[in-house]
Amino acid sequence: MSASVDAGVFLLLTTIGVMPVVASAFSFISAFVINYSGNRRVVFRASGKGHFWRYIALVIVNLGLSVALVALGVAIGLTPIVAKVVSIAVVAAFNYLAMRQWVFRDRPESSRA
Repeated sequence: MSASVDAGVFLLLTTIGVMPVVASAFSFISAFVINYSGNRRVVFRASGKGHFWRYIALVIVNLGLSVALVALGVAIGLTPIVAKVVSIAVVAAFNYLAMRQWVFRDRPESSRA
């Protein structure tokens, strides 16, 4: 669902003339709430504290990665939407691993401060 929102907003913005890199940033951010809520509640069923701030840090990294991949894709001759689809796939894989290993991983009681 998050990828659909990301791609749909990107397509809408580029269709009305927004530069692909700017459209990529806005579309990525638009998917933020859906992504956090769905992953926290449904995918990882996380209940601990501290997830939100780790998620924010990951979003910042992913935003930079997403925009950089779209810029690179357009620079090497891909159409903006193809560059965006490639960036969505790469960021989604990285994002899942980072969420599983870091963002929503509950620390054992003994390591909590």
